[in-house]
This record gives sequence, C-alpha cells and structure tokens, in this order.
Amino acid sequence: MSFVPPESPPPYYPPPPPALSWDPPRTEPFAVTALVLGLLACAPVAVPFAAAALVRIRRTGTRGKSMAVAGLVASLMLPLLATGTVYGGARLLEFAATPEGQVVYDEATVGDCVDGIFGEDYYLSLVPCDMPHDAEFLGRAEIRAEEYRVAQNTAEKRCAELLPGDDPWLWAIALDLAERESWSGEDEVICYMVSLRADGKLVGAGAQARDTL
Repeated sequence: MSFVPPESPPPYYPPPPPALSWDPPRTEPFAVTALVLGLLACAPVAVPFAAAALVRIRRTGTRGKSMAVAGLVASLMLPLLATGTVYGGARLLEFAATPEGQVVYDEATVGDCVDGIFGEDYYLSLVPCDMPHDAEFLGRAEIRAEEYRVAQNTAEKRCAELLPGDDPWLWAIALDLAERESWSGEDEVICYMVSLRADGKLVGAGAQARDTL
C-alpha cells in the first residue's frame, strides 16, 4: 500500500491596492474671462470678473490666480497706454504739420523770403519779398573736405557763389554743417542770403535784392 501525500495549497497573493485617482484643480472660468476682457481693454467688465475670480479661487482652491491678476492689470494699463499713444500721435501730427504762412528752415524753396532766420525756431515766417525780411533762401551746397576747418571755409564760399547780385552789404550764411566731432568728410549745407548789417533787412529778391539801411 503506497502513501500519496496531499497536494499543497496554491500560494496566496494579496489583492492589489485600489488605484488612486487624482483630479487636478480646474481653472477658474472667471479668471479666463477676466484675462480675455482685460486684453480687450474692457475694464468696466474685466475688473468685476477678476475680483470675483480671486474670491472664488480663494474659497475653492481652483487655479487661475495669475490669470485673474493679469486680466486686472491689463484692464487698467491698456487704456492708459492707448490714451498716451493717441495723445503722442496727436502731438506728433501737430509738430509735423507746418503752420500756415511758415516754412521749415531746411525745406524752403529757392527764392523764399523769410523772417526769423537768426532765432532758434524750427519754422520761419514767409514774407513777401517786396517787404523787409531777414533772409532769402539760396539753395543747398555739397561740402567735401578732409579737415573740418577747411569744410567750414568751403561752406561759406559755396554759399557765397549762390548770391545773385554784387551788393557788398549782402552775404550768404551756411546752416546745418555737421559738428566737428561727427565730421565724416562730406555734408550738405543750407544757404541763405542776409544783410551784413547787424539789424539789416533785405528788400526784393534775387538780383534785385538790396539792403534797406
């Protein structure tokens, strides 16, 4: 008679632990709305949405605080930037528009008679040439010289060559020659005819121009 040992029981394996589930906090919809409205510069609507979003985020722990703050800042800053841009553009147009009866000193036409050439204004007043005036626009002259001192002398000579008459009391002045520190060897100057007298005025234009004193 043979002995058969009993079969060993199967090994025991504990059941796996239950799967852990984690849902990330959702983004607060009011924060998204506040950001969009802020970027659109809708401050009257964006500010309440941003405030409501911050309150709800604090209570519920949802995400979106940075979006709500960004929407709040954008809704307040963009209108200010837009106002500054409009104001700056208006000032630029005002500066760029030449006032009636005036001309930019370096945009005059040959033969224009002007007042104010000895001041610091960007604009010169146009004057009828048969009336006393400070200067007459002669044109432009190209200056080329290696040394700045030579360039200064050349500018005066080149402008003097544009004088239409031989009145000894009339002379030419050269404007807009580059500074010594920035001299590059060539430049263009603006030439005006003026009186050599301290308070002298011109009457007439071109070859008919004469000193009034």
